[in-house]
Amino acid sequence: VCDTVTGKVAVLVHAGIWKWTTDLETGNFVPYGEEAPEGVPDGQIQDEPSFKCKFSYAFDTSRDTSIWDNIKIFEDHVCRQPGFNKGNRPRRPWQNGRSSTNRDKYIINTRVFANRSAFNTKEGGEYKVPYEVHPWLKEGITRFPEAHQIPNPDRPKYFEFTENRISSLADSNEPTFKQGDIIWMTFKLGFVVTGGYWWPEIIPIEFVRVGKLPEQIHSKADHSLFPSVDESFNLLCAGDIVEFTDDHSPRPVKRIRLHDSYNQEEDSYRRKGHVEKEEDINMNDEPVLDDDYVHVDAPETNSKNRLRSGRGGKNTNRS
Repeated sequence: VCDTVTGKVAVLVHAGIWKWTTDLETGNFVPYGEEAPEGVPDGQIQDEPSFKCKFSYAFDTSRDTSIWDNIKIFEDHVCRQPGFNKGNRPRRPWQNGRSSTNRDKYIINTRVFANRSAFNTKEGGEYKVPYEVHPWLKEGITRFPEAHQIPNPDRPKYFEFTENRISSLADSNEPTFKQGDIIWMTFKLGFVVTGGYWWPEIIPIEFVRVGKLPEQIHSKADHSLFPSVDESFNLLCAGDIVEFTDDHSPRPVKRIRLHDSYNQEEDSYRRKGHVEKEEDINMNDEPVLDDDYVHVDAPETNSKNRLRSGRGGKNTNRS
């Protein structure tokens, strides 16, 4: 998606409530024999560098669905463009927003590794990325040279905003994003068409923690130490007929008690229990090629996730 005024790639923004993330440095990549970080399900662990190694970030959209709504606007727009999706392929079902049961979070994936090429690797195999590479990633690249992978140079950057200053998240008192953080994200938006489906692809650029939701207040006060309500206060009882005297009445005013003639019929209120179910991160997508991306009116340019699982044991599952 491009800016029609400047002709350059459009940089979009979104601010939302954080839900969970995989490890910010290693994603779901866990070398064989190492202990998996918290938040990586066993079934999603990858121990060899490939396109299946991903960082996953999830926004809580149980109340704020704006990211779903805004992406849908772009989807509708691109579908109206001549030449898009010539094969009339369906939209990929995953995270299509049609089911209300899976709209409580929006997941964004980006790669841990990138394909080695002449554009990102110097002669001799040296690569340069704008962040400190985790030892696991270095080990994986060295151990599997046939994979032709390097750390993703376009991995998003992580920041914290405090006292009108941007600082590196790694240098903050909380060097990771947590549930309830308010995160501001900049991103690019592309559209992918493969042999089976089409879908929007968010390419995150920056994540900035700009605040936190207020924590739930837990009172430690002993309420029994407070004065009791005396008998002069007429407590309500089931069966009372009440009326409101005016708009400023703090509570209904009791008119008369009719306990003896009170009809025992009672209204039944059903409480619907909400059971949250975390979806598995979709790590098994088919590899996306550069030719799969569709740029709407784009000029030629060269552009330089917390789950509820606990800490797992060592990765002894070979993929």
